[in-house]
Amino acid sequence: MSIYKNDVGDQIVLELGINIDEATVMQIRCVKPGSGSSTIWAAGKKTSTSISYVTKGGDISAAGGYKVQAYVETPDWKKSGSIARFIVIDTL
Repeated sequence: MSIYKNDVGDQIVLELGINIDEATVMQIRCVKPGSGSSTIWAAGKKTSTSISYVTKGGDISAAGGYKVQAYVETPDWKKSGSIARFIVIDTL
């Protein structure tokens, strides 16, 4: 699947590899290309070990390489996932 600049409705899924059934906070932290600006997307549980976010208007506003990282909290721990990357393609 390709992601294009200004797409809305693309699902971003990050696997954590640990059980998150007790999670009270689920976020995807994102660094955009170019400006290097960062944002936090409120994620939801996809499976017992993964979180997801569906892009909205303005989320994918630049072409280039995006970096994303899962962040989850439970009553007992706070964890960050591995940094993942994806490329956004410019449109005509």
